[in-house]
Amino acid sequence: MRESKLRTKFRDAIGEEPAPADLRMRTQAALKRELYGPRDRRLDWIPAVVAVLLGIALIASLLAIGAYRRAQAPTVSSPALSPALVYVQGQSAWQAVDWSGREHSSVGSDHVGVPYQSPDGSRLVWSAQGVWQIVDSRGGLLSSPDLSRSRGFTWADDSSGICVVEVINENPPNGGTYQLGFYSTAGEFRPIASLATQKGPNIAACSPTAGRVVITTASGYKDAPSEVRRITFGEIVIFDFKSGALLRRQTFAVGSPATEVNTVSVSHDGTVAALRTEAQTSIIRLLDGKVIARATGVTPLAFSWDNKLLVVEGSGNRGEVLQVLTGELLWRDSTSRVTQGAVADPRSSAVMLFVTSGGLNDLLVVSPDGSARVIATAVFPAQIAPCPDCTAF
Repeated sequence: MRESKLRTKFRDAIGEEPAPADLRMRTQAALKRELYGPRDRRLDWIPAVVAVLLGIALIASLLAIGAYRRAQAPTVSSPALSPALVYVQGQSAWQAVDWSGREHSSVGSDHVGVPYQSPDGSRLVWSAQGVWQIVDSRGGLLSSPDLSRSRGFTWADDSSGICVVEVINENPPNGGTYQLGFYSTAGEFRPIASLATQKGPNIAACSPTAGRVVITTASGYKDAPSEVRRITFGEIVIFDFKSGALLRRQTFAVGSPATEVNTVSVSHDGTVAALRTEAQTSIIRLLDGKVIARATGVTPLAFSWDNKLLVVEGSGNRGEVLQVLTGELLWRDSTSRVTQGAVADPRSSAVMLFVTSGGLNDLLVVSPDGSARVIATAVFPAQIAPCPDCTAF
C-alpha cells in the first residue's frame, strides 16, 4: 500500500487531531523502511529461471505436436521415372523397348521415314505426308512444328522440345546466315540467336538443363581415289540457351588433312567434346578448350549421360568404351562385329552400341563396370543421337 493511502486511512481512524510529532516521524520512518528498504537479492534469479523453463516447455510441446502431425500424415513419394526407351522397326509399327530389353508401347508406321526420338523415348519427331509432327510414345499428336526452313534440328536433352537451325540466307558451299530457335513439344517457337557461318551448321547438343546449345559447322566432299565421303569441321559455337548470348567460339585448322578435325562428338549437356584428327582424338572441356585426355587410333561416337564414358570405334570398326578422365580402355568388343553408332542412357551411366555382323543391328548395352549384354538382335533402330555432320556442305 502506498504511503499516501496509508496516511489517509490513519487519519480517518484517529480523526482530524494530528498525531504527536515524534510518533508521526517514527511511523513515517517505519513505512519507508518497509517500502524502500533492502531486499534479499539472492532470490532475484528465480523469475528469470522460471521464464526460461516455461519457454523451453512451450517449444518442446510445439515440436512434439509437429512430430506427431508429420508421423500421422500420409507419406508422399516422388513418382519414379519411367524407363528410357529405344524404338526399333517392327512388322507394322515401331516397337519401344527399354534398356533391359522389355517391350513397351508401339507407334504405327503410317508416317514417312525413320522417326527421330527424344533421348528418353517419350517423344518422337516424324513426317506424316509431308507435315512434321511431334508425337508421344503412343503416337498421340502433340504439335506440328513448321520445319519448312529448317536446315537441321535435334532433341533437347530433357525431351521438352527441339532446337532448330533455320535458313535466313544461304549460299552453299560458302555458308550463310541462320537463326537458332527452339520448338517446345506444345508447338511454341522461341528464337534464341542468329549466326553466320562459312560451312554448314548442325546442332550437336541442345540442353535446357545445362543452359546451352552447341553448334558445329562442317563441309563434306568425296575423296576421288577411295570414293569415301570426307568431313572437315570448321568450328564449334556455344550459345546460352535462354539469352542467346555467345559463350564461346572455337575455330579449327583447315587445309591439312593431318591436322583437320574430321569427327566431333559432343556430350548431351554441351560440357565436353571429343575431336578427332588423323593423329589423335582429344577430349576437351568445351567452355575453355582444356584437353582432358587423349587417345589414338579411335573415332568418337557418344558420351555416357554422366560424361564419364566415351564410346569409340577402334581398329576393325570394333566398339570400345573409354574412361573420359584418363582415356583408358574400359571395354572392347571381342567379336568381329562392326559398330555403327552409340547412344547414352539418360537414366544411368550405361551406353548402347549398335553392332552388326553384316545384317541388321544388335543392341549391346555396356555398363560402367565394364559388363556387356545384348538386349535385342537383328533390329533397325530409330535415330536417337544428334548428328553433328549430317547436313555438311
